[in-house]
Amino acid sequence: YFSDGDIAILHRFSLDYIDVLDPLDYSLKRQHALTTASGVSANAHSLYTAPDGRSYLTLYGAPEVQVHDLQAASGQSLIDRIDLSQFADADGTCEADLIFAIGDRVFVTVQRLDQGKGWSVAAPELLLELDLTRHVVVDLDEQVDGVQGIEVPIRWARQWRRDPLSDDAVYLLGDQIARFDSASNTIEVVADKAAMGQIGVESFLQPQSFVVEPDGNAVVASYDADFEGVRLYRVKLDQGSSPPVIDELVGGFDAVERTLEIGDGELWFGSTRAG
Repeated sequence: YFSDGDIAILHRFSLDYIDVLDPLDYSLKRQHALTTASGVSANAHSLYTAPDGRSYLTLYGAPEVQVHDLQAASGQSLIDRIDLSQFADADGTCEADLIFAIGDRVFVTVQRLDQGKGWSVAAPELLLELDLTRHVVVDLDEQVDGVQGIEVPIRWARQWRRDPLSDDAVYLLGDQIARFDSASNTIEVVADKAAMGQIGVESFLQPQSFVVEPDGNAVVASYDADFEGVRLYRVKLDQGSSPPVIDELVGGFDAVERTLEIGDGELWFGSTRAG
């Protein structure tokens, strides 16, 4: 992640720290240990740095979003914790994952998995809004008691991308592709299970990463059914219908997850297959 001019690298399960690197020569500038009140692994997942320089970190290991100043001296970065315990499931945490900003609003997904039962789904995944001034969760439905998020209608929203045709929306990739419109606070599936089935996606574990092209269509990297390789597909995103696959681009990769990007009009993908 880029954070206030530096590169921040998250080390996840059991390797609980953040490295802050100089972007010019990749030298280590600082290292911040990540801890939880219970002592279990923080298992950091995503980072967002706000315009004021504060960084917001999602965790699988505790029901909170941690607030850090990554410019602080090593070991002194933690500023605050945003409590997410009201969204925890039976294992005591809510598995906060993605975090992103749309305008001046910041959102986070909580997956709510049962870690003691093979990370199975314990409750519907939610999209929450964070108040970065008061460090609380925003109530998105005042007609219902308590603080409410928005239910995510796809399984394991593992990656987000901005909608190039709207300043108010992002796309989410899981077992299907959904579009979140922050203007209306709604999430709509735009590539459903039937559409994803056309590119061979039968399991929520298969989709690996995606990008959204300038015309609003998506390129999806997906494992084959036997997980022996990865193929790239272009998928039409058409709200209100089951969009057809436009074409299969290329296959035969051993792939590094989330290395699919568009840069300078070219599509780049990280393959580890020799040759």
